[in-house]
Amino acid sequence: MGTYWKVTLVGPVPAALDRRIQGLLDDLVGQMSQWEADSEISAYNRAPAGAWTPISADFAEVVRYALELATLTDGAFDPALGAAVDAWGFGPPPAANAASDGASGWREVVVGPQGLFQPGGVRLDLSGVAKGFSVDKTATLLSACGVAAFLIEIGGELYGRGLKPDGSPWWVEIEPPRESCRENIVVALPGWAVATSGDYRRRVERDGRAYSHTFDPTARAPLAEPPASVSVLASDCMRADAWATALTVLGETRGLAVADTHEVPALFLLDRGDKVEMRASAAWSRLWA
Repeated sequence: MGTYWKVTLVGPVPAALDRRIQGLLDDLVGQMSQWEADSEISAYNRAPAGAWTPISADFAEVVRYALELATLTDGAFDPALGAAVDAWGFGPPPAANAASDGASGWREVVVGPQGLFQPGGVRLDLSGVAKGFSVDKTATLLSACGVAAFLIEIGGELYGRGLKPDGSPWWVEIEPPRESCRENIVVALPGWAVATSGDYRRRVERDGRAYSHTFDPTARAPLAEPPASVSVLASDCMRADAWATALTVLGETRGLAVADTHEVPALFLLDRGDKVEMRASAAWSRLWA
C-alpha cells in the first residue's frame, strides 16, 4: 500500500503475530493494489468489455461498499477513477494499450456470482477505501488471536478497541494540515475508527503548481480547492476511510450538509490563510459535547 502499519496492544503478544499481520496485508495488496501487475484489480482493469473477473470475497466486499457509497453520494465517491488517477501520476504508469478514460464508469460495474463485471474501459482505484478495510481485517485477526485491547494504524487510518492498562481509552491526535496549526485535536477510540483525507498527504507538481491526490470525479482531475483535511469517525475503518474521501470531494458546504443528512461524524479543517478553521458536523459535535 506504499505505507506502514503499527499495532499497539495490551497483554502478551501472540506467537508470530507480526508475520500473521504482514501476511494478511500482503494478501489484500495482492487483491486490491493496482501497483501489482498480477493483482486481482489489475486483472480486472485489463479485462475486455463484457468479461467477468473472478475476485476474492474481501475484494467483493470492498467493491460492493464502494459502489454503495458512490450511489449514496451521487458519485462524489467514485471507485472508477483509475485511469484519471494514473494519468496524473498518482498511480502506476498507464500501459500503452490501456483503455481510454471515460468510456464508462462505476454505474456499470457489477459484483455477481461470477465475479466482477467489466463493462469496458473501467479502471478501478480503491485507494480511498481499501486501506480502511485493511485496518478492519487486522482488527478481526487480533480479536481471533485473543487480543482484547489494541490500537491499529495503517498509514494514518486508525481503529481502537478496549482500554489501556490504566483504564483510559486510546486517544489519538488528528494530524494538523500544516505546522502552524496548533489545535491539538484528539479523539478517543473505544471501538471506533478515524480516517483523515488531507490535501497535504500526497501531491504531484505540474507547471509549478502542487495538486492534491483527491480527485473531482466530474472534472476527472485533482480537486481545485479541497478542504485542508476531513476526518471521519465510524464503527469500522472502511466506512470512515471512504466517507472522508467523499466529504473532501463534496467540499465544506455540501460535505457538511451530506454528513448531517447521513449522521456522519465529520470534522473539516479549513485553511483560511492566517488560521485553520474547524467546522464539525452535528454528529461529531454531539460525540464531543
